Amino acid sequence: MAAGLFPVVTDIVANKAVLEHNRSALFFPVGDSGNLAEQLIYLRSEFFGRVPVIISENQQFVVREGNRPANMQKLEKIYNEIIKPAK
Repeated sequence: MAAGLFPVVTDIVANKAVLEHNRSALFFPVGDSGNLAEQLIYLRSEFFGRVPVIISENQQFVVREGNRPANMQKLEKIYNEIIKPAK
């Protein structure tokens, strides 16, 4: 997504956590090469006109949510809460 490519990805929990089928990506079932082919055909024939806008939105998402320093600060805060002595 950060590279400006449209994601066609397996339908797994990790991908569903950050992507939405027919919105920010296209999903296909794990191991289903036939459905992968169908999604690629759909992308080219029906979905392609929306791709430039979606790519831009996806890149903005990566910039906003994929910020390593900000994510490390969030994790540090969580860890500090976990190890904070009880009062």
